[in-house]
Amino acid sequence: MFVIINPTARLVERAVRIGDVVQHLLEAGASPRVALTRQKGDAGRLAQEAAEAGHKRIVVAGGDGTVNEVIQAIAGTSLELAVIPLGTGNILARHLHLRPGELPEACRLAVAGEARRIDLGVINGRYFVGMAGAGLDAEIVDQISSPWKEMVGWLAFAGQTVQAILTEEPKLLKLTFERDSFAGLMWGVLISNLPEYAHRMALSRNARADDGLLEFVILHDKGSGELLNFGLDTFVWGAPADQHHAATVVQARHLLIESDDAVKWQADGEIMGHTPIECTVAPGALWLVGRPPGHH
Repeated sequence: MFVIINPTARLVERAVRIGDVVQHLLEAGASPRVALTRQKGDAGRLAQEAAEAGHKRIVVAGGDGTVNEVIQAIAGTSLELAVIPLGTGNILARHLHLRPGELPEACRLAVAGEARRIDLGVINGRYFVGMAGAGLDAEIVDQISSPWKEMVGWLAFAGQTVQAILTEEPKLLKLTFERDSFAGLMWGVLISNLPEYAHRMALSRNARADDGLLEFVILHDKGSGELLNFGLDTFVWGAPADQHHAATVVQARHLLIESDDAVKWQADGEIMGHTPIECTVAPGALWLVGRPPGHH
């Protein structure tokens, strides 16, 4: 078992010590080989080295950004991914019903859990496991301050969301799906591979991680007030986005996003580039370690 630990992840030293991670893995029966990331790109490189060395399972102790780096190296292979959530969003861990900082359970699952195939999204050639987006949510990701995120966690995203809604403008976008198309002013598009987008936000009641489809939420330009209502209903109260009149949810395998002006996009909470954007799904591209069916 190869373990990649991000020593700068939000919960490291704040609530979790690196030695504790190793100790709990040992107690769970593993003989881990541990490597620490030191700069951006290290996680992907280490995952590639683990694959070449013949490891079958990679454990990522960190946040969504570290996980995103690793899946670039192991997508479409037989390597299994387990996660120990130590970051801010921890979207993949939430999908696995793992709480940040609860080391014993996360380490037991990393060692003894069963792997199953889930889909990955692909946006402009880059894989993502949880979520991506163009427009407003990318602006939020881009503008949020790292110290604020370190201090208050996901609440920093909530605060930045309100500020962005009050200061940003809708974008003129053209969206082309397999069967549908939309054009006009909109706040952006949220893209999710998992039922959960972020925190409590659920994009679609029909979303599944292994259905060969992605969920696309089109945020129409119905004014900043309605957008704030959308954020409260979904992010705070956990109402599905497909119940809100300010949004349209499309399940699809392919989306092309075009715009006259450059619009930012993000994947798994990291800014990656600007439009145009081509997004597709890679069915069953990741072996994810989780609980056996029926266990929560």
